[in-house]
Amino acid sequence: MKQSGILSVAMVAIALSISTSVMAQQQGGRPERPSMGKEEHPRTDCKRECGRNEMEFEHLKLTDEQKTKLKDLKIAHQKETLKLRNKMGELHAHLRTLSTAEVADMKAINATIDEITQTQNQMMKSREGFKQQIRGMLTDEQRLQFDMQKHHPGRMHSGRMGITEGAEMHE
Repeated sequence: MKQSGILSVAMVAIALSISTSVMAQQQGGRPERPSMGKEEHPRTDCKRECGRNEMEFEHLKLTDEQKTKLKDLKIAHQKETLKLRNKMGELHAHLRTLSTAEVADMKAINATIDEITQTQNQMMKSREGFKQQIRGMLTDEQRLQFDMQKHHPGRMHSGRMGITEGAEMHE
């Protein structure tokens, strides 16, 4: 019985080392940084949520008033999402602490996971609210152009599928 317990621990240790090496290879030689999910990374988050920078809106031919309003909306949205991203970072760190404890408290782990999903829900709602605020300030023609961009404003093609402008995009 004792030998099977040692064997189980050894197998778990091997599985963890393999998964760690796979994760390290997936980073493609990028410098190490704290573990962050895609939705937590400040640059990707900003690009996706509020990151429609001025160049990406050029084709909409915004008026000066629209540009000012867009800037104000972006700042307010960034302040809101910063709080949520920070909370996500704290929750993920707490989950990591709980998950690596000598004796895992599944009730606490599940409660933290629930809180993470609630925060993700808030982030998604905030992102959609921001998008709708932008849509609300656009003319019908601008809104049509904005909506046709799907999730990649300013891009003329999808890098994943090599789709060019005018073709249907399937995600």
